[in-house]
Amino acid sequence: MRDDQAIEVSLAPPARVLLEGKLLFDGGEVWRELAASDGDAREVLGFIVLPRLHLTLSGFHDGDSGQLAISAFEAGRWAQFEPEMKPLVL
Repeated sequence: MRDDQAIEVSLAPPARVLLEGKLLFDGGEVWRELAASDGDAREVLGFIVLPRLHLTLSGFHDGDSGQLAISAFEAGRWAQFEPEMKPLVL
């Protein structure tokens, strides 16, 4: 929260997050569809950052199910890490 406004919201299992009728946390490859649809997926600090969709993903690409999470963030939230970001290879 900042100035009584949400700047980031995160969800983790057992939350049921659906993308076009598919469960994000079911162990499938739905996260790859999100990254591809963003078109500019990047990786930094163990997170997948989807800057165009304003989402971050954790635990998906490295198989760490204990870290599974998706976050929606305000524009510019990850800008300070821009120099360290690497393109995500799908």
